[in-house]
Amino acid sequence: MKRAINWWMAGMVTAALSGPGWAQSPPPPPTLWKCGIPATPCDDSIPANRDWGNAANWTNGVPQANQLVIVNRAEGGSVYVDYRDTSGGTPLTLNNLIIVDAVVRHTSLSGNLSTLNMLLQGSIASGAYQFNSGGSVNVLGPMNIDAAPGNNPSEFTHNGSGTVTAGALILGSLPGNTGNFRMTLGSNGTLNVGGDSIVGGQGEGFFGQFSGTHTNYGRIILGQATGSIGTYNLAGGNLVASDSFGGGTTIVGDQGDGHILNHGTAIHESKGDLILGNQAGSNGKYTLYESGQVFSKKTIVGAQGTGTFLQLTGIHETGTLQIGTATGGLSSYTLKGGELNAVNAFVSARGTLTYSGGTTTLTTPFDPNNPTGFREPGILTVAPGGRVNVTGTAATGLDFYGAVDNQGTFKITGSIISWHDRFINGNSYISDPSKNIFMSDLEITSNGYLVGGLGDVFEMRKGFLNSSTQAALWKTSDAELDFVGAGDHLFGVSGDGSSEAFAWAKIMAGSGVRLSFFDGTPGSLGMALWVDVLDLADGINAILLDPGELLTIHFDPNNAGNAWLVDLGYTSGVLALGSALPPSVPEPSTIALLGIGLAGLAATRRRKR
Repeated sequence: MKRAINWWMAGMVTAALSGPGWAQSPPPPPTLWKCGIPATPCDDSIPANRDWGNAANWTNGVPQANQLVIVNRAEGGSVYVDYRDTSGGTPLTLNNLIIVDAVVRHTSLSGNLSTLNMLLQGSIASGAYQFNSGGSVNVLGPMNIDAAPGNNPSEFTHNGSGTVTAGALILGSLPGNTGNFRMTLGSNGTLNVGGDSIVGGQGEGFFGQFSGTHTNYGRIILGQATGSIGTYNLAGGNLVASDSFGGGTTIVGDQGDGHILNHGTAIHESKGDLILGNQAGSNGKYTLYESGQVFSKKTIVGAQGTGTFLQLTGIHETGTLQIGTATGGLSSYTLKGGELNAVNAFVSARGTLTYSGGTTTLTTPFDPNNPTGFREPGILTVAPGGRVNVTGTAATGLDFYGAVDNQGTFKITGSIISWHDRFINGNSYISDPSKNIFMSDLEITSNGYLVGGLGDVFEMRKGFLNSSTQAALWKTSDAELDFVGAGDHLFGVSGDGSSEAFAWAKIMAGSGVRLSFFDGTPGSLGMALWVDVLDLADGINAILLDPGELLTIHFDPNNAGNAWLVDLGYTSGVLALGSALPPSVPEPSTIALLGIGLAGLAATRRRKR
């Protein structure tokens, strides 16, 4: 059965013919593609029958300025229309161009098309526009690409080297409808959108970019409404969300579901924010791999919705990285390779950062006015309930550049991780098992604690500033604490020494290391350490105490690693410094080697005797 033209477009047609722009000069009557009229058979294998410039193919002549143009395919009628520029060099702008279930092929080398609005619609098939030239397509208003449920998506294909300009771009605007836009490999064309680019309005939208440049001056939105789906396959070229006119934001999952795949040699620049999972109930996902790159002012992974960022390789640079919010969905960032560079990062109570490969650098931006080029470290802040997981390792280990303020949970599994700037641990740090290298101070606050077992190493290149009061949660009796690098290392001792709550399997200090002990929990009865093996390359000379400080180290005298202590006379497994002398008093020359002021104390005691 043949069908008439889709008069469900009557609203658009009426609006086009009665808009304010035509108040003084009414537009000419619409012109329809004859092959789209039932009972008008056409053979589009004949070039003349698909020629846009052939007046015989139109009901009211070749399209002219301010005219509504409808290319509609009747059942069994023509499919293809070959567009050619008939303006004669004088620019003209159509009122609206509506393509239904037909394909318009724009193949002229320098032809230009201009229209106020463009609609590609599919009702029994799909509406399509194939731009294969070096000319231009200029849509002053929105370009709307839709196909009804059950049909192939309507599609605009940018195959040429020319320029496409639209006031707005909407793919899949109606519920259940689908729309595509493709910038194919090798086209090197340009797409400029003055307003929003919406991929998945209320329906499903897909944007495939393999080359060229897509610049958007409004927002880029994937999955705008509830139930919508928007996918952007960025496999090459440049995607730019410009902030020149107040835009610059990329939203992946506004109220619906959105996904960006950034790979190949593609570059995505979001001059404003990059938001994954914007509103409640939304889902936003970003996958970065191969040599893809993404740059943004701020990256929010999970605003009020759920965000997921998976970085396998590539480069991600952002001002601030925020993972989750206190009230949003569960959100995560997984770094398996490549580079993650930011000024600061924040992991909320409902966020998780997983780090298993690549390099993370948090640092202030380069200041050209600073002749040294020095940059202050940025800060990774983990809120209560937030999680950071470090998994896997490489031959050279993993590196994290930037300060850390942890009030959540860090779990390091099977890794070698180097923290290059100050690390403040105000809650849980779990090693299972791993080597944890702290290149700067490790500060453990009263609420912080460490957990480690057999095979876990905590290596201090600077200070171990321990003020923890979490005796019940601290578990390192099977782990090793190492101090590496000649010079003074602050060593905070927690607890009152009445239990083995803060015990270690081994404490090691390398050559040239001096441990400057201080009481991390003032008010306790002196300082006490419990350790199976005390391995000090420089012996007791490695221990420094302030005047009046008391330190007791409990060790295993039967362990071969402590033979040097037993040889000094500490046979009971207790090394008391600052107040108590060992059972057999060493020679004064030996006492002088202690380096902690004990020589003066010993002389005083001899005078008393």
